[in-house]
Amino acid sequence: YLAIHEDALDEDTLDIIQDSFDHVRTKVGMPTNVDPKKLVNYTSPTLVIAGEKDCMFPAKKVLPKAKEMISDCETIMLKDTGHLHILPHTEKKHILDYLKK
Repeated sequence: YLAIHEDALDEDTLDIIQDSFDHVRTKVGMPTNVDPKKLVNYTSPTLVIAGEKDCMFPAKKVLPKAKEMISDCETIMLKDTGHLHILPHTEKKHILDYLKK
């Protein structure tokens, strides 16, 4: 789900997206799954944010897996959002508050 229209994404974001398509090569199958064994000693606090309607990284799959694999994990599901959108003030505040901990 990718909504691209004036009230969903600003001009700077659209420019970044265009540059990504024009100048970035991605691997087929990217991103790969993380082997849980590699995270056994990972203890850093982690915030994982995922969009409910993200076609690449859907929250219903990403967030439970993150909580399962990361011991100190806080998750946020962005309701009715896809892969790209402008963060509302409330979401930006949550991120800043998390980083201040």
